[in-house]
Amino acid sequence: MADVAITFSVLPEDSDSNMDTMIAEIKNVLKDQCRISNIEKKEIAFGLMKISLEIVVKDDEGQQDRIEELLRGIKGVGQVDAEDMSLV
Repeated sequence: MADVAITFSVLPEDSDSNMDTMIAEIKNVLKDQCRISNIEKKEIAFGLMKISLEIVVKDDEGQQDRIEELLRGIKGVGQVDAEDMSLV
């Protein structure tokens, strides 16, 4: 079975959220669920930041939805969007 790389955009609930704390919590929540290939903070505009997250999971049905649900359950996360998906 192939692996899939999925890129997520994770936006905080508000501009005062501690992005480093959110990154640490994302790593903790996902450590047994998938492989994180890249995670970084990026400025969107006017000081508003987002977390760009790229993970690798098995190409099973429902994997993306399960990861999105885990990410939405993290304190401080306001929005999660899948930006890209490709076979690896």
